[in-house]
Order: sequence, then C-alpha cells, then structure tokens
Amino acid sequence: MLGIKLLVIIAIAGATFMALRPIRFDRETERTRIKGGALAINALVVLVAFVLVQGFGTVPTGHQGIVLRWNAATGAMKAPGLYWVIPIRDSVDPMSVQIQERTRTVEAASNDLQDVNATITVNYHVVPTGAARLYQNVIRDYRTAIIDPAIEDIVKGSTANYTPEEMLQNRSALRDSILSELRVRLQEYEINVTNVAVTNLKFSAQYTQSIEDKVIAEQRALESENKLRQVEFEAQQEIEKAKAEAEKIRIQAEAIQAQGGMEYVMLQMIQAWNGSFPDTLIMTGETGPFDILNLGDFVGRP
Repeated sequence: MLGIKLLVIIAIAGATFMALRPIRFDRETERTRIKGGALAINALVVLVAFVLVQGFGTVPTGHQGIVLRWNAATGAMKAPGLYWVIPIRDSVDPMSVQIQERTRTVEAASNDLQDVNATITVNYHVVPTGAARLYQNVIRDYRTAIIDPAIEDIVKGSTANYTPEEMLQNRSALRDSILSELRVRLQEYEINVTNVAVTNLKFSAQYTQSIEDKVIAEQRALESENKLRQVEFEAQQEIEKAKAEAEKIRIQAEAIQAQGGMEYVMLQMIQAWNGSFPDTLIMTGETGPFDILNLGDFVGRP
C-alpha cells in the first residue's frame, strides 16, 4: 500500500509540475528562470496530495476495519477492501473475524478432589457485526482479558462434576459441558465459540498409578475367570463324552439281549475265532473263586 501511495504522490506532483512549469530556460538570456509562485503552488499540491493519500488503505480479507477518530473507536467499521478516511483525524485498525485457536492448561480438581491438569483448545471467532463493540469495550486485548479467564473458570466448574474415571471414559460429556457454557459466557462479548477439544487430562502420579494397578488387577481377574471357564468347559466335555459312551454301551447291551443274550455272544466269539488257543484261560463259577487254567498243559495230550 505504501508503494501505491508514493506512485500517486509522484503522479500528482509530475502533472502539476508539467502544468505550471515553475522552472524554465530563457533562450534570450540563456539563463534558468524560476517562478516563485508556480514553485510554491507545486510544493503545496505535493503536500496536499501527500496528506490526502494517507487516508487511503485496505482492510484484509477476514477482517473488519475499526474506524478510529483521534485514536478512539467511533463504532464505525470498514468492510474488507479499499477505503478512505479523513487523514490525520481518522485511521483504521483491522480486526480479525476469522476462526482462531486458543489453548490453555487449567489446574482443576475432580468430584472426589483429585488434582487434574486439563488442556483445552478452543476455536472461536469475533462476530463481524460486533467487532466494533468488542473493540470499544476491550480494545485488542480481549484474549487475555475475556477468553482466558472464561476458559479457566468454566473448566474448573465442569471438572468438579465428574470423577477421574468419568472424565476418562466419557470425555465427550466433559467437552460438551465446557462448550455449552463457553458459548453462553462469550456471546455477550460478540465472540462465537465454534468448537472445544479436551486434548489432555493429566492426574497426579499417585492416582495414575492406582488406576494402572486397578486395570492390572481387573485383567488378572478376567484371565482367572477365563481359565475357570475353560476348565469347566473341558470337564463338561468329559462328562458328555462319558454319557455318550455309557449310552453306546447301553444300546449295545440291549441289542445283544435282543439277539438272544449269551448265545449271541458265543456265536460272535466263534465267528471271530482264528483257530488258535490262548495260553491261559481264566474262568469262574457262580460262587467259587477264579480258576486259572494253563491250556498249554492240555494241548498235545493224547
């Protein structure tokens, strides 16, 4: 913008100089003649041009131009683009209305009085139509004057409603609580909160260790429970297997009885016999003890 201003001043000065020509060469006297009145007019035009171009400027995209008069906000604004104000008296201070980010770490406490350091990232922007009002009330220091205290106060109030376990397991509920309260608090200052992120929750070393110990104990208990279930499952399989075997024997016994009992068994033995005698035969009577016969003594006898 400074380069454009210089070009405008040079153009105006050049045009005035050519029109009035305060310095001329006289051929008759072969001397350079300077017209004092024309030179003064040229100087005055350059000075006026210099002052006037100071009133020109541009407001960047994503900003609102706050119009100041004698360095005090007037409540008027200039839209993004080229503007002109009365030089010296008025000026324009661009104020961003784009989405910005503010990250704060707040030392707070949980519902059961456990220390917690919560790192919160807030996305916000100044409402374009309210930029002049915010500038008038807080000037440019609204981040440290308005946003930071609001974040700290609301985060401390929100964490006090949850235990550490609830914060870790349901972080979205904590985030929604902070977002809702921040929107209400900052709305009156023409600041719109678009999003809040709970980027980190840090507890004391002792509490963190207790949580780790609890998780380890739960994992071990779960492992023991799984092992017990495995043992119970294997035992149940053995029971079912034994039941199936008993049922098989019962069915076979019923089939044998249906075929004539002992006679059927003897028939099966005869059919399965390969013609060889065993060396030993164990027999028993109805009441007496077992009789052990060595069949080898009988084989080969005349």
